[in-house]
Amino acid sequence: MDLEDPQDDTEKDKSSELNDFVSAIKALGKNAAKSGKVRGLELFNGRDLKKLKTFILQCRLYFRGSSDSFQDEAHHITFMISYLRDVALEWFEPGLSGLTEEPPTWLEDWDAFVEELQTNFGPYNESGDVESKLVNLRMKDSQHISKYLVRFNSLAVRCSWGESALRHRFYNGLPSRPKNDVSCGDGKPKDLLGMHRKAQNSDACYWERVQERSQEGNTNSKTTPSKTPNQSSSTSGNNSTQQQKGQSDAKTSRPAVPEKTPSTTKPNLSGKLDSHGKLTAKE
Repeated sequence: MDLEDPQDDTEKDKSSELNDFVSAIKALGKNAAKSGKVRGLELFNGRDLKKLKTFILQCRLYFRGSSDSFQDEAHHITFMISYLRDVALEWFEPGLSGLTEEPPTWLEDWDAFVEELQTNFGPYNESGDVESKLVNLRMKDSQHISKYLVRFNSLAVRCSWGESALRHRFYNGLPSRPKNDVSCGDGKPKDLLGMHRKAQNSDACYWERVQERSQEGNTNSKTTPSKTPNQSSSTSGNNSTQQQKGQSDAKTSRPAVPEKTPSTTKPNLSGKLDSHGKLTAKE
């Protein structure tokens, strides 16, 4: 009779508990999504490192605007784990299932949990990535400055540069149109906020003038007098008369070609007539 190894039973129990826990976490996420309380909150699987920042931001916004009761940091952590999938969820499974010797710190500490996410599933060199995007950021001449300003501020708050460097970078990213206005008058502002405001005023004046020119063009096209049918027919008749007259004048001005006249030269009949002036019997 074969006896079962107690160690195998223990491993089976742990495996079963882990599977049950994962199923419970997935069910929690699905139920929250079906209830309609979480709208636009996407799952995070840990494969695209650039999506982690958006995922954490969405969770923070949900916590701020949700009517659900999140009494402590553990509830925040549990909620976020319910939206993890694939490798991201697998990373936290041992600590959540009690398979580690000691409970992990991130299980009760929100900041520690976010740091664990960023360390393992965030960009390897986030500061370098932010600086590179900031250096290459450019405002197009055909766009409003608001889009450029939002993108610039989003990168600036994550960059360790000083205000002087950020002010210089902001100015260099502008097209020639607002640069001319920013440099005029009292010159370039000495602070970043002043640079923002002066560039915004320049852009607002430019697009206001673009709208005015568009309205002026529409007004001029409406006030242009149109020809009446009588004027059109009269003009057409005058043009036809002038054309016929021109053709007649052209014919008159052409040089006369001399007409061909029939030849009056008499034929040579010598030797063919007799003394009476008649043809000979031979002819």
